[in-house]
Amino acid sequence: MAQSPAGRNPDVSNKALITKSTPSINADAFKNQSANAAPAALHKMADDYYAWRNENYPVRSSEAGLHTWDDRLTDYSPAKIAERAQHVRSLLDNARAMKTESWPKDERIDWILFRAQLENVDFGNRVLKFERTNPQVYAGECTNAIFSLLKKEYDTPRKRALVSSRCRPC
Repeated sequence: MAQSPAGRNPDVSNKALITKSTPSINADAFKNQSANAAPAALHKMADDYYAWRNENYPVRSSEAGLHTWDDRLTDYSPAKIAERAQHVRSLLDNARAMKTESWPKDERIDWILFRAQLENVDFGNRVLKFERTNPQVYAGECTNAIFSLLKKEYDTPRKRALVSSRCRPC
């Protein structure tokens, strides 16, 4: 389900930067930084996380209006679930390690909000474990994929219907 069809050329001119691979983040990059460089590192970390999240949760990104991966569903194999959980945990550890005392107030608020988002996802991964405890995760993935494509006016009804027909349940 995570295959990428060839020849697809979506218009993402007004969307966030989308990367094919998630860049690694060096925890040492957040130590001993100047007051201006550390908030910039936070913003880069957040931008990278949102691009990663969009690609790893394609139905969610379609629902939000980013139609780059309309023909994909989230990969819920145990290996991918664990990989995503580890990625979020690593980002959260890096965010927690940031020294924000000297940052401007707005930058500290950004840090708190971003860290809270990561903590929410991490809590879901560690405690709630919806992928293992809630069968609605899978049914919702499929129905939301189709519904989000049919209700959005990003293309002709025929093309939206063709894309939604490629989102076949497992």
